[in-house]
Amino acid sequence: MQTVLDIGEYENLPTNSLPGFTTRLVGLIPSLHTHRRSEGVKGGFISRMTEGTWLGHVVEHVALEIQCLAGMDCGFGRTRSTGSYAEYL
Repeated sequence: MQTVLDIGEYENLPTNSLPGFTTRLVGLIPSLHTHRRSEGVKGGFISRMTEGTWLGHVVEHVALEIQCLAGMDCGFGRTRSTGSYAEYL
């Protein structure tokens, strides 16, 4: 799956600067607790959001988790800039 994402004003706001973000997101998608990051550690993504990560990265992992929940065999994603401010593939 590929999408173009424009995060606008959130470009400079990591997750740890958004009060309650991680808690609310995990409340919506509880399986993120066991979601693995590239290191393959369960819960690693939650740790990363708590430490602070960028929203393009969050969207990538949420998309992967939703695909897994739908029964798709997936586990790799990549977020990269399109070259335009706050816009990612």
